[in-house]
Amino acid sequence: MTGSYDLTLVLLSIVVAASASYVALDLAVRVAASRGRAALHWLASGGTVMGLGVWAMHFIGMLAYELPIPIAYDLGITAVSLAFPVAFSVMAIWLVSRPKLSREHWLAGGFIMGMGIVAMHYTGMAAMRMQPAIRYEPSLLATSMLIAVAASLAALWLCFTLRRSHGRRATLQRSLAAMVMAFAITGMHYTGMAAARFAPDSQCLAVDILSLDNDVLAFSIAIVVLLIIVATLALSMFDSAAGERIRSLARDLQATNARLRDEAAAREALTAKLAQSNKELEHFAYVASHDLRAPLRTVTGFSSLLRRRYSDVLGDEGNELLDLILEGTVSMEALIDGLLDLSRVNSDVQQIWFDLDDAANEALKRLASTVEERGAQVSKDDLPPQLHGDPRLLTQLLQNLVANGIKFQPGDAPRVQISARRSDDGGLALAVRDEGIGIAPEHINAIFDIFRRLHTAEEFEGTGIGLSVVRKIADLHEGSISVESAPGAGSTFTLHLPASRVRWPQESVAAA
Repeated sequence: MTGSYDLTLVLLSIVVAASASYVALDLAVRVAASRGRAALHWLASGGTVMGLGVWAMHFIGMLAYELPIPIAYDLGITAVSLAFPVAFSVMAIWLVSRPKLSREHWLAGGFIMGMGIVAMHYTGMAAMRMQPAIRYEPSLLATSMLIAVAASLAALWLCFTLRRSHGRRATLQRSLAAMVMAFAITGMHYTGMAAARFAPDSQCLAVDILSLDNDVLAFSIAIVVLLIIVATLALSMFDSAAGERIRSLARDLQATNARLRDEAAAREALTAKLAQSNKELEHFAYVASHDLRAPLRTVTGFSSLLRRRYSDVLGDEGNELLDLILEGTVSMEALIDGLLDLSRVNSDVQQIWFDLDDAANEALKRLASTVEERGAQVSKDDLPPQLHGDPRLLTQLLQNLVANGIKFQPGDAPRVQISARRSDDGGLALAVRDEGIGIAPEHINAIFDIFRRLHTAEEFEGTGIGLSVVRKIADLHEGSISVESAPGAGSTFTLHLPASRVRWPQESVAAA
């Protein structure tokens, strides 16, 4: 019994093989450049994706083969055939990511990989469960094995040779190498298929187990595998760009440190550069503040680990650079915390009655270390009313206002006063007054804008987010925030809440 090939599926199998080969070449670079858990992650991901791609090429190639009888494949045996390429792909990427690839390792690895491909192919053929069993022409069978070993040796050599390449030339080289690998792998497959001999009365016993249209099945597998390959490649490119960005930042920090030490005139240029970087960070923080926590902790952790293990090796200049990196991560974490505070204002807002005095006490408790450090005097009048809203958010509002009041009093023993009164409409006017530097009238309306800072970081630390959080909390409670201030005369921030959100004690109402 003789068969024929669906050329569309044959071409599709070559495309899948080339895509998987390109990703394997790219991920070999990622594994070689990574350390620790990151390297293991890329090794497992790369091996799985490459193995899945090789297996998909093989399976699509089998689906391309058409016999004059119904053909299907045993799901269990097919699944077993998938294990072989994943295993040898992990081994292959591990081999080429090593600092050196000895001739012995190359030959042994190529032979094991080749036999893995052979095992995958002929296990996949067995999944057809033909009766009588498929016979194989010995010379073509041996040729397919030789092609598998030769293709594996070529793949290992190409991966190892090209892993240090970068830039556009490297992309072209990997693309050409991926095509070579793809034709080698598919060459082995179709040679193995040519070795198969089917008896005239052959029957496929797997038909009753799984019977799907070959074109539908082939294109479904190709689409899924190509999507996985594209996603992995995109992740690899993102990781590469992030790594290059970190290296670029490290180079910039080193150059900046040299300029600050040797050229006082470069400070103005540095300030402009930092201002531009801040604008970029502000835009980036809008969309990625939550997802930045994990990589930020990774940078901090590895920088600390680098200091502990290699402080003596890095020397003074290296340790200074590490100091700059760690200082940068601390500043970034404060910015992210502020953005997350702002984003969380709208989430899970409670609407319950609670004592304003309890919220004020909690805010002062959180600021205890700041108060003690600055020697601040924070006085709080009796705050009798109950409020209807979210105690967590109102506590945050008071905390931000008191912290600002302390921060913007540069002298010793800053003073802040918290007071409350019943407004004319029965609502609440909750005031936080400080004796700080004050605010010019033309800036009062702008201070609640996110990232709006009236002073440089050298004068007063901060992120420009705290007052934005205050205004947002006031809005969520159907209230408003007002400011009375003048330069050098301190500031009074007043939260106004409507009567529907305030419950005064009976005695206070009677006295009013």
